[in-house]
Amino acid sequence: MTLLLSGHGIIASAVTCATASLCVAVGAEGSEGVELSRTHAWSAPIALDRGGGLAGVSCSPGGTCDAVGASASFGSGGVSYRLAKGSWTSGTATAVALVSVSCPDVNFCAGVDDASPHGHAIFFNGTSWSRPVTLAASAVSVSCPTTRFCAAVSQSGDVLYDHGGTWSRATRIDPVGTLVSISCARQTFCVAVDANGDVVHYARGRWSKPRDVDGGTSLTGVSCASASFCAAVDTAGAVVTFDGYAWSSPRTIDRAVQFTSVSCPTATFCVAVGQNASMTGAYVTTYGARPATSSRSVAGKEAL
Repeated sequence: MTLLLSGHGIIASAVTCATASLCVAVGAEGSEGVELSRTHAWSAPIALDRGGGLAGVSCSPGGTCDAVGASASFGSGGVSYRLAKGSWTSGTATAVALVSVSCPDVNFCAGVDDASPHGHAIFFNGTSWSRPVTLAASAVSVSCPTTRFCAAVSQSGDVLYDHGGTWSRATRIDPVGTLVSISCARQTFCVAVDANGDVVHYARGRWSKPRDVDGGTSLTGVSCASASFCAAVDTAGAVVTFDGYAWSSPRTIDRAVQFTSVSCPTATFCVAVGQNASMTGAYVTTYGARPATSSRSVAGKEAL
């Protein structure tokens, strides 16, 4: 089932699910405006800032969610918004425009940007963002399974680690691919995916060699609910899943959708978002769990 969010020109860039009943998707309306939607029966998009766009979002286990991106209202820096008790806060300026954020706790988030040649990382303590720390590489995705450990990847194939506020040097784990997303179910298990259809695993203290699991189709996002379940999505509207031992063959969900992000709070429920390949719009696809009814329209619009 593929659902069309209301509005025109809405591009969904990221999604996160705290549980199967609370998901948040963020994005932008073309190059102007910020749109987002939440919950199992998707709400109408809410415009938070017509001058920018959201690029990343993460929900802590308690259901508080933080969205990050760029905003013309805050100059050349970035902006973040927090969803708490059903309401979004006004924008909080960040020193850099973040492209990815991970929040394992209501009082801890880590965000990264993709500035070249060296990206930045900043931390949120529940009230304010820290000053930026310069990283050894340009970062495009970050995952923090705990408040004491984060891992980030770069498009040059590097991984960087944070241990309690100190970032490591860059380590090359994908010599031939362009890493685009990382997900760590715990400190000892992470999966990263690249634009060549490859996955690399971190387990038993080392990274595996890149392995093509999607026939060379560009993977765009990965989410690991545990060390025994991960899902990755691609630009051809397909998903591949990991059961702790092996990756499945690609399963096409919707050929018209170019997926951008996926979130799996459990091994039986995932949500993927993306962009329709033939028309402008933001799309949401549920995978794994069955909806309560056979279909649910969003703002009265539905594409099957």
